[in-house]
Amino acid sequence: MGCGSSVSSDVTGTNLGLKQGNSISTNNFRIREILRGNFGVSYSAHSQIIRIFTSSTFTDTKHERDALMERVYPNLKQYCQSQGYEFQVVDMRWGIRDENADDHMPTEICLQEIKACQQLSTGPNFVTLLSHKYGQRPLLRTVEVSEMEILLQGLESESETSELVQHWYKKDDNNVPAVYVLQPISTSLPDFKSPETELRNKARQKWSEIHSKMQIAFTQVAKMKFKNQDRMAKYVQSVTAKEIDMGLLKAKDPQKSCLWFHRVLKSVDNAQTDFIDIQNTPEDDVKSLLEELKDKHIPRTLPKQNILSYTVECSPNGFDPTTNTEHSLYLDRFCEDFQSKLTEMVKDAITQQRKERVNEPVFREVLQHALFCNAKCEMFHGQTEALQTIKNYILGNEKSPFVIYGPSGCGKTSLVAMAARLTRDWLAGQCVTVLRFIGTTPDSTTLRRTLYSLSKQLAHISSDNNAISEDLKDLIEGFADRLKTASSNQPVVLYIDSLDQFDPEDGAHQLHWLPTKLPDNIKLVISTLEDDKYECYPTLRAILKEESCFLSVPRMKNVDVKAIIDKWLAIRNRTLTSEQMQVLIGAFDKCPLPLFLKISFDNASHWTSYTNPMNTMIYTAIYDSSETNSQCSPVRQVIAALFETVERKYGELLVGRALAYITAAKSGLMENELEDLLSCDDDVLNDVFQYWTPPIRRLPPLLWIRIRTELEPYFVERGADCARVIYWYHRQFTEAATDRYLANEQTRQFIHAKLADYFIGVWANGAKKPYKTKDGKDEEKDRLVAAQPMMFDGDKNYNLRKLSELPYHLIHSDQQKLLEKEVLCNFDWLLTKMKATSVRRVLDDFKAARLKFPKNERITIVAELLQLSHHALDKNPDQLASQITGRLATFEGLEDLLEKARNPSHPCLLPTVPFLTQPGGMLLYSLAGHTHRIYAIDISQCGKFAVTGSYDGTVKLWDIEEGILVKNVEDIGDYMRNIQFVKNDEMFALSALIEAVSVVKLYRTESMTLVHTIETSSNYPTMFGVARKGTQLIIPHNSKLQVFDIQTMQVISEIQDTFLDKNGEAAIVEAYDSFVAYYLSQDFDRKHVCVLNLNEPETSKKMIEVEFEDQYDARYSATVGGIALTAKGHLIICNQTKSNILIYKNYGEQLVKKIVDMEGVQEGQGAAATFTVTTDGRYLLVTRFDEVAIWDLEKDTKAMMLQHPYFIYRIASKDMTKVVSTSPDKLVRVWDVKRGKMDAHMIHQDLKMIEHQERHEVKQLLCLPGTTSVAMAIQKSKSHNFITVWDLCSLRQTVILKVKSSKPVTWRLLDENTILATVANKMKVFDVKEGKVTLIFQEKIPNHTSRIAMVNNNGRLWALAKDEMSINLHDITTGKVMEQISHGEKMKIADFRINDNGKGDVLVSQVRGQLDMLYVWNTETMTMTHSIHVNKKHSKVTLDNSAISANGRYMAFVTYGKARKKGLMVFNLSTGKQLYHHCNSQTSVLDLVAIGDDKLAVQYSNKTICLLNISTGNLVSELNGHGEFISEFKVSVDASKVLAFSDRERKLTIWNTEKGTQLGGITLEKKSKVELACNADVVVVINTGGSATPVVLHQHREGIATDHITSKHTAKQGNDDVPLAKTMKTLEVDIWEDDE
Repeated sequence: MGCGSSVSSDVTGTNLGLKQGNSISTNNFRIREILRGNFGVSYSAHSQIIRIFTSSTFTDTKHERDALMERVYPNLKQYCQSQGYEFQVVDMRWGIRDENADDHMPTEICLQEIKACQQLSTGPNFVTLLSHKYGQRPLLRTVEVSEMEILLQGLESESETSELVQHWYKKDDNNVPAVYVLQPISTSLPDFKSPETELRNKARQKWSEIHSKMQIAFTQVAKMKFKNQDRMAKYVQSVTAKEIDMGLLKAKDPQKSCLWFHRVLKSVDNAQTDFIDIQNTPEDDVKSLLEELKDKHIPRTLPKQNILSYTVECSPNGFDPTTNTEHSLYLDRFCEDFQSKLTEMVKDAITQQRKERVNEPVFREVLQHALFCNAKCEMFHGQTEALQTIKNYILGNEKSPFVIYGPSGCGKTSLVAMAARLTRDWLAGQCVTVLRFIGTTPDSTTLRRTLYSLSKQLAHISSDNNAISEDLKDLIEGFADRLKTASSNQPVVLYIDSLDQFDPEDGAHQLHWLPTKLPDNIKLVISTLEDDKYECYPTLRAILKEESCFLSVPRMKNVDVKAIIDKWLAIRNRTLTSEQMQVLIGAFDKCPLPLFLKISFDNASHWTSYTNPMNTMIYTAIYDSSETNSQCSPVRQVIAALFETVERKYGELLVGRALAYITAAKSGLMENELEDLLSCDDDVLNDVFQYWTPPIRRLPPLLWIRIRTELEPYFVERGADCARVIYWYHRQFTEAATDRYLANEQTRQFIHAKLADYFIGVWANGAKKPYKTKDGKDEEKDRLVAAQPMMFDGDKNYNLRKLSELPYHLIHSDQQKLLEKEVLCNFDWLLTKMKATSVRRVLDDFKAARLKFPKNERITIVAELLQLSHHALDKNPDQLASQITGRLATFEGLEDLLEKARNPSHPCLLPTVPFLTQPGGMLLYSLAGHTHRIYAIDISQCGKFAVTGSYDGTVKLWDIEEGILVKNVEDIGDYMRNIQFVKNDEMFALSALIEAVSVVKLYRTESMTLVHTIETSSNYPTMFGVARKGTQLIIPHNSKLQVFDIQTMQVISEIQDTFLDKNGEAAIVEAYDSFVAYYLSQDFDRKHVCVLNLNEPETSKKMIEVEFEDQYDARYSATVGGIALTAKGHLIICNQTKSNILIYKNYGEQLVKKIVDMEGVQEGQGAAATFTVTTDGRYLLVTRFDEVAIWDLEKDTKAMMLQHPYFIYRIASKDMTKVVSTSPDKLVRVWDVKRGKMDAHMIHQDLKMIEHQERHEVKQLLCLPGTTSVAMAIQKSKSHNFITVWDLCSLRQTVILKVKSSKPVTWRLLDENTILATVANKMKVFDVKEGKVTLIFQEKIPNHTSRIAMVNNNGRLWALAKDEMSINLHDITTGKVMEQISHGEKMKIADFRINDNGKGDVLVSQVRGQLDMLYVWNTETMTMTHSIHVNKKHSKVTLDNSAISANGRYMAFVTYGKARKKGLMVFNLSTGKQLYHHCNSQTSVLDLVAIGDDKLAVQYSNKTICLLNISTGNLVSELNGHGEFISEFKVSVDASKVLAFSDRERKLTIWNTEKGTQLGGITLEKKSKVELACNADVVVVINTGGSATPVVLHQHREGIATDHITSKHTAKQGNDDVPLAKTMKTLEVDIWEDDE
């Protein structure tokens, strides 16, 4: 059916011709065809599961099976977990008293499980413990009619037996061919299931006699009548023999998959029936059958190394290791061998799999979806019209995606699967079909992983070997680019089913990633539920306009229903009577959903020809439902009836708990997890073991397997947390199971508490769980459940199941204290989950917890701390300790969290005191996401959302109550500076540049889809206004204002104004209701603001001439910087630079207030203020640098609020509850002003004038290696400078030196007491502690030069002479020039460098105008050793960007070549020879720093930092940790460490230079200076524009104390034992004007 050729082959252990590494070889036919979407190619599927079937008889190997369960399987589970695999064991007889089952199903289930192990397991899958027992030979559950006739003929002489057979076997004509079916035992012996022991035992004994009689008779007749060995074997073989036959003798590769542990008991007594078989008749050949199996068949099939034999003497008790030492020693050896052999086989299989194709993740992913597709297609029939519609789309010219939609259960997935399978036929085989069923595998659960997987598949198909980024933006762009690679010879058809099943993470449901216009030769078919709550369908309706792109899954026709049922019955070799068929079809008429038909058919397919359809589950649920049930949908009714049937069959408690655990799990359960949970549930075990007690208190695996088999069609194995879990395959089952098994809060909490205990590991690691015996005694036993560490053995082998499930269950079980202890206030948990998943996932846990426990202060404070640190932790979770200690000193109940943060197990930088914004304050969230400046911002009328537009071309919608990104849209345009919500928040409007032309765009908020675009004549982003309650846009256009109606999407009027004749398109427009104000932003004077009323635009127009008070610069006395109209009728006009504000009433009629606030103005530079007004017109928010002043215009009061950590670009607030701001660090900050208790901070001030307050700026931070002192040069004004010296131990100032100088000063720290100052053309040395100049250098230097180099060991310095003709060597003790280096007359020196080894014995100089020449000098002999010529064809160099190794042997330069590309060139200064020149067309060298004698750190334009061997240029290591450009590098004196600081990121990182390992990093909040101190064990940080208190960051290393300054110092703020007056001196000196 359009499947192409079918090739069936098993590939286990086969070399598929793969290339080395991660690439896939497409030479192999099957691999290539599966990747291309040929679903007819057969390929065996192996998952990351080790699944072992253990075959044995009931009694003779009981001790071995118990020992394996207790001593071996837990270790094998742990080993497999460390390799990223799941270990499962299937022992169908452990914990079961006998094989008799009412439905006679165990044998069939055993064989099904063997097949599943062979299909799923990697490596070993079958182990037999066959010993002295052949095992029970049960009656066949079904016997073909032809065989039954032969058997009955053979029993003609035994009428009693013949009658017995005919009584217990009934003919079923519904089977094809017809069979006789062995009836359930309880139909004739109802006491078989009696709760009364005596009655039950009598019934069991009676059945044993009946069974034995019929079994002996069948065996005898079969031997006589059936000459075919296989036919005869069915009646002769034991269950164990059948298992060995299928699992071992007929296995494809028994050497790699099977083992036999053969125990021989010597001198076993025939009376010891637990260990040998009983011969029922003299003719019984059970012994010969056993010997033939052991001595012939198994050894012939299985190699010797796979057979492990043991011989032990039989004791009077047979085999009893509890009393017999020999038996005990054997059991120890057996367990050791079993574990060793299985581990070896597993290891070999995993190694082999990793070499083979099946280990390639993308291939495994494609294969899983192909197998799922084929399974769906097997049961598909009908829907020809729907398929034809899809075919027409595939063959047509439509460029949009095609959407299949419908309600839950309507058959969308099956339709998608069939269409995908037919696509190759439709396109004559010349196509690639890419298919994903979302949520069915781990790699199709989230958007990010799905796009990565799709991109990988497309890349392999097109032989694209380029690396694929995991960054979401890169993935979306890369996915779109890869679609363009399709060609007419190789068109690509993508099918993505169930968009609604995506995890909401990354905005998957908003579909911003979905291409709406497809490239040529691409078709995209998607499906989704039509429910609005999943967002996908309404979004698709908004972005895809053509109705022809949508297909509602049609109801199946009755004729198709009959055909489908017939097809399904044929697949299962079944049929129905006409009466049964009528009931089934009639039921579908009442509920015409494919899901209902599937459930009903699954039940009906088990009906025998003698089943009365009126007594079936379907009839009862649909035709005979009670009034209560009739209120439920038919689907729910039939599911409820199904559950009830299974409960009756296997026990209400067992079934109820098993399904409750699966349903309550966050994302389903692994089968091992479910078995463990049931084994810890004593209610279940007491019910299961009410008639006997097994030696180990665990649930027998068979019990769950029976339930799973019964419900198999309704479970799906899907991906969750990188594991395969079992869950309901349809929502209807989830909801039905929730209603039935989790109906009330008490039950839900109980189940979630059990799940929480399991994922905590309460009963793991040998912990004994108490319980009560049947006799009421208190006992306890180890349940042998899996351990639950946060990480398994192995690199980054996280226990994602625990990390995902545990918080969910603790929250839903209402266990606050445990939630705090184990998860939300647990440092190790937080760090591990951030590393394993993301900060967003951790915050999602907090969000759920805060909804459940809103008054929990500890959870709230940690949540807010993580929100504030989100942007830092998102890039580097290892900053968690730094961020916690940097934001929180103490908090009741968080002592353990803080203690762990102060002593983490990994290297990091820890502050001595908190210095970052603390939680609980006004700053709620720092939201990262934009990658460029954010100048456009608005808040919705409801106050819940904010929308931001950035120069990165993206618009983001934020939930500012939750602090999360809701939606995102990209490629909007350039230079967005205006964005506003309109039409009651239904839409937002923005302006941007597209190809240098301004456009105004309207987007729908809910779907983030473009509604309309308005082109303007401006080449600058249009600053439109929003009028008439958000229904109209006022857009400046040439010399007019256009009034654009949002409802009709048309310009409804134009307002002409001569004021706009000049640069009218650059007008700034504001509006409120019908009033509009505007001014010209391109007019230098900016003296005028115009106001008009839209109701009377021509007559109401007025022009206001404004003038501001400005005591500094008259040019800016009338420069309008911003305007606003308020609900109070005010027109507010702000000055461009000085934050001076004029307020007019009646929208400009009369000036009523002047606010002249000069704070923040310095050196003639303005405050660059922006401002906003709340909706009610009461509050005015004005920004000045990093502060926000809030004015209450009603009360004439002002509060200095929001000490912003960064310069503010834009600010917005609707009602003063939330304030949103943006800054150059590309973060969106959300503030809760109420937390600041604004009324308490309000101060009454004269609004006429506010006193000017001076700001200060830290110009330099100076640290001297080996000391505990740090000095800061602080400038408060043009003429006032301060030098402050701090002691790092106590963090107290020791000296404050007030320095008077009218010119900028540059400082260099010579020692703890002495500083070199350079200003203009002079150098002076002064004593900081004494506050006086101690030395004036004789020779002057060039004005404001930086050409000064210190030589540490001999107290000398090199400086360029004032005339730039020589480089002078100065003695810093006398100030005299000792030596000079000169290039001769008329050769001015541009720059020079010396090596930093304490001697300065090599100096390199460069002469002005010679960018291709360098000169190397020996400073000891004062002679030039080399002149280096740089080939101009390659590049030019300057010493501005150069570095010399400490030994003076090598020098590296940044070269400047063509196309502005910068390279790296290194010379050997000893020989003058060039060693290498690295120049890459893809990236440039930006900066470099020499590290010691042999290394070089280089920063590239792609933002990577590499540690190189300076002599060879070979890479030592990449220095990871930064995503932005580095502002400065710092190298420790011993060259063992290098520090990098990025001003853009506000982040510093320090590395060990030997291997490039990171020693710590931290993201700061404010513009800072950083330095290494105390032998580079400490990093000192100072905020350059705020508090001048240094912050000390210790380098913490595991096992080493964090206080690296001195062991006797406590590194706390202040020292209460020493009075401040005795520890600090304040001095004043005029260091420059004294000798002018």
